[in-house]
Amino acid sequence: MILDHLAYSDQRVLRLTSLSDVGIDTGTLVSIAFDNDRLVLRRENEVALVDLPNEQDCEWLQQFVPRNEYLAELLLVEHPTSFNSGEVRLRILRYDGVDRWSVPREVGVDDQTVQDVSRFRKRNYRSDEVIAWLTRQLTLETGAPVLVLSSGSGELNSAGFRVIGSNMAADIRLEKDRLLVSRVVPKPKNRVQKLILVHGQLRIVDHTRLGLVSAEARV
Repeated sequence: MILDHLAYSDQRVLRLTSLSDVGIDTGTLVSIAFDNDRLVLRRENEVALVDLPNEQDCEWLQQFVPRNEYLAELLLVEHPTSFNSGEVRLRILRYDGVDRWSVPREVGVDDQTVQDVSRFRKRNYRSDEVIAWLTRQLTLETGAPVLVLSSGSGELNSAGFRVIGSNMAADIRLEKDRLLVSRVVPKPKNRVQKLILVHGQLRIVDHTRLGLVSAEARV
């Protein structure tokens, strides 16, 4: 499931009765919209209609779907038969807010980051391995990339932010006009912090001493 490693404020898996043919591929993200007594699921040009969930789940959806504070993954499609109605299974992650970045943000990994990740993972990592691991942990490439930020980390300065993965978090700070991963820590268990869904790209690049020398040599 593509959403497995993302952090979230709340989640549910809904089983919904399909009201139309479902041509959307499973394992993809869909948008949700209320349409009178049904829900409309959309993936690019594909549209599917499903029945509303029970009253409790319906009220839950109405809290955040109109504000787009969610991600929804199509887990399963069971097509109707002469004995059973069709069923659609959705996994929905809810967030406390949503933001959009107009341009990608580039974040560097320096020598201290490589050491921090090596200690965190209890093995020695090269800088390219650190970049690959952080990218997998902190971002979701879905064609429209997303990540999750914490909105209440008092330890960060005004120019910094915290990116939350499923089991870890990375603090990002502005140092000498560059964004750097300053610390990697276990995922906080304190739910006082709100989680913000960000539609935008985080590019993690090599800012180690060797990486910067190599980049200068290529120019």
